Amino acid sequence: MFEEHYDLFLGIDSGRVDAGEKVFPCQRRAEPFGAWFRQVLISTARGGDLVHSTAPEFADELRQLAGELPASIDDETMFLLDDFFVERIRWTLLRIDTYARMTIGSPDHLDRTRGDVEVVALEDNPFGKRVFFDMIGRRGQEFKSMRWRSVRELIAEGRYFVAMSDGEIASWAAITDIDFGGANIAVSTRPEHRKKGYGRACVARATGWCIENDLLPVYLVAESNMPSVRLAESLGFETRSREIVVMDLLT
Repeated sequence: MFEEHYDLFLGIDSGRVDAGEKVFPCQRRAEPFGAWFRQVLISTARGGDLVHSTAPEFADELRQLAGELPASIDDETMFLLDDFFVERIRWTLLRIDTYARMTIGSPDHLDRTRGDVEVVALEDNPFGKRVFFDMIGRRGQEFKSMRWRSVRELIAEGRYFVAMSDGEIASWAAITDIDFGGANIAVSTRPEHRKKGYGRACVARATGWCIENDLLPVYLVAESNMPSVRLAESLGFETRSREIVVMDLLT
């Protein structure tokens, strides 16, 4: 299931990869992901070489570079891609890093235990809005309202889960994007509540939602974020692909 989802998500044709094609224009790379950015490039290893799923606007020029890139996910490759995109995307909006794309091998592999942490689906009501605003903290009302509008659809569909502590949100996890049978899980925990099981419990609940809705749970995490990697592994997630991801933050 992962391979089928992944090829569709990247816009990659296995036959063309076997024929030596390396760069694949993909409209999904030109569209917002998680409301705040575009993943304008995802590079991953395939058949002993790298293949690149990119927004169509960069495909032609990237083809000229692809033959010069190392065939591995490493710093040299990342720095060459960084230099390529920094000339084409406003540098203050550009983010690049190596990521692990993780998923559950089987629903039976999910460790659903959440200890003493209670996780609930955030509701679209005055209480839900108030605790959401409290979580954002010291920002203006317009910013808070914009953030609320960006997640309201997820909340309405029961895709936004929170763990509470003393009346405030300690951690949240949401299914931000659903593409080709795969569902992306994002998580965040307030610094003072980390290493207490809140984030793990929220991700477990979100993963369960994916499985209950016949979706492949996908957990994309920067490889340098080892606490988040270990959280996913403790639930039964395994790395299925290593990637270089270039993000263009939306203004």
